[in-house]
Amino acid sequence: MKKVQIRPIRNNHELESCYDLWEKVFPNDRDFFKRRLESDETYDLNSTWVAIVDQKLASAVQVFSFAIWVGNTPFTDSGIGNVATLEEYRGLGYARQILLQINKLMKSRHDDFSLLLTNKFSFYE
Repeated sequence: MKKVQIRPIRNNHELESCYDLWEKVFPNDRDFFKRRLESDETYDLNSTWVAIVDQKLASAVQVFSFAIWVGNTPFTDSGIGNVATLEEYRGLGYARQILLQINKLMKSRHDDFSLLLTNKFSFYE
């Protein structure tokens, strides 16, 4: 039986592994993702969630928290991005498990909205 952990990353070494995973899955190179997070002064390791299967990174998801304003009223929002799973782990539900945990996180924080944009609609069906 496979040992699966669904959790936020714990250190910069795990973040570096996420950059490698995203580079394998997306058309962007790892520097694209690294620059994006390093330029975000609010970035926190707890916003990067992973599925570790038998001690190997299988899937990763990023949560981007931000505030939006409607008139004078602020709302909290979480954007979900960088949803990626290595090819050999696809179809096994690891990204889904991460998204379910992130959903619980957003509810516990009382986020007003969550946002997910994609060009791969079949992935989320």
